[in-house]
Amino acid sequence: MPKKKIGYKVVHVRRYHYSSALPVLATNLQYFKSKWTTPKKGDGPMAVFTNSNDAFRFRHSTSKVIFKCEYYPSKKRYLKSGNRIARHDLPMGTDFATRVRLIEKVR
Repeated sequence: MPKKKIGYKVVHVRRYHYSSALPVLATNLQYFKSKWTTPKKGDGPMAVFTNSNDAFRFRHSTSKVIFKCEYYPSKKRYLKSGNRIARHDLPMGTDFATRVRLIEKVR
């Protein structure tokens, strides 16, 4: 398994959980602070940002929150949800993760 890294996840705030703010593929994954999130069976890796500057540039709405996160990098270089795949038009600084854990709110 690849070495764990630190990155940043931009999320929408929901009532009891968080969901990805990246609109490329709607996966309906739920993120919780301090718990590992993995893609649904058959789906590909999840998107994270490698640095806070790119995460802040992407977060253009106050309804979105940035978390520092731990993640395991994926060898796959695309996002996949069901039959949909996204390889292009991803925000600058995007990395791909097999598992993500939200650590602390940055903003």
